[in-house]
Amino acid sequence: MFTKEVPPPPIGFGHNGSFTRAARLCAILALAAAPAAAQVTASITSTPANGTHYIVGETITTRLSGFVAPGFITPLGDPDCASRTPLPAGSAWRCNWMRLDIGNTSRELWITTNPMGSTSVNFAYVVQAGDLDTDGISIPANAILGRTWRVNSVGPFINRNHAAVAAQPAHRVGPAGPPPTDPQPGSGPGSQPGSGPGSQPGSGPGSQPPPPPLPINRAPEIAAVPDAVALGLGDATTIALSGAFRDPDGDRLTLSA
Repeated sequence: MFTKEVPPPPIGFGHNGSFTRAARLCAILALAAAPAAAQVTASITSTPANGTHYIVGETITTRLSGFVAPGFITPLGDPDCASRTPLPAGSAWRCNWMRLDIGNTSRELWITTNPMGSTSVNFAYVVQAGDLDTDGISIPANAILGRTWRVNSVGPFINRNHAAVAAQPAHRVGPAGPPPTDPQPGSGPGSQPGSGPGSQPGSGPGSQPPPPPLPINRAPEIAAVPDAVALGLGDATTIALSGAFRDPDGDRLTLSA
């Protein structure tokens, strides 16, 4: 009788390729350790002081929320982070920022809260001279830059990807005074009929036609020449002049001599 030595099955698998109980347990534990899928969102949290647009010196704040709470901040990310802003000792978490679109310019909002153990963080930017956005600021998709976050020192990286935030008309940026407007044709005062002051009768202040000029006050005219009267030295007579003159404007005439 011949005997055959059967080699042991691979670790974690039975003879028929099925998971062993130990392999199943390891898989369950691995799944439990992985961070759950999160719906990460970005939002604008500040409001212009005048209710319409930010001006120079005002602070714009945003928030990233819905991510898995990190337990470790890696040195990975933007290698120029430390040189872009002085970081206090032990504050590696400050080396993160969010991109913000103001008009055609991309600005950086620096992180203002520590993400460690949290599921949301805040960012801030102070409006500078020259910043202008007539449509409203917006946040591009996946706008977080800087150092990466992990669940722990060896755990998976935290997902910070998020959808874009479209232009917000209530968050425009411009100089002090009235809200900034788009200078393109058709978008400003008087650009087309009915679009602005003075564009057509009745459409805005100053658009009514001016009142007609006052008529010129014309001089009285001779209506009839009185009959000639021959008078001698010392004679007296009376001449009726009521019908001798008329006023072309219809005004009342007063005759005196």
